[in-house]
Amino acid sequence: MRRRAFALGLCSAAMAAAVALSAAPASAATRTQEWQVGFSFNCNSTSFCGSDGTGGFWGWYAFYSDGTGDATLTGCGHTVGGGGAGAGHENVDIEARHVDSGTGDFVIDESTPADAEGDTGIPATPGHFNLHPAPGVSETVTVKLNPTA
Repeated sequence: MRRRAFALGLCSAAMAAAVALSAAPASAATRTQEWQVGFSFNCNSTSFCGSDGTGGFWGWYAFYSDGTGDATLTGCGHTVGGGGAGAGHENVDIEARHVDSGTGDFVIDESTPADAEGDTGIPATPGHFNLHPAPGVSETVTVKLNPTA
């Protein structure tokens, strides 16, 4: 259920962006990319996602050794039988993040835009994770820890 909440929450945040936002990253000389995360969520099941929740979202996070990061989030929603649908894209500048000691998930503490803040639902554990909670529903997350110098 936590993964479904992550998926639906992130999809809502991604689709809510009407204009792509971007911020200049901090100097690359002062930070090292510590983690890379890629993810996708696709839902073609109205019984699982609701008649106005089908579609998907995709994106990546780069988390740096200084506790900052960047993200690019894209989502596309479909409705069954007509109604509002569309796509959205958001670039995120992460000013502060941590790993929650209880859940082990990446948590965004401060970001621009602020709607990207909170528990990502993504574990700070290297690996490739697949979840298929229902027919027509697929979530894939790849987490990579980069060796540090």
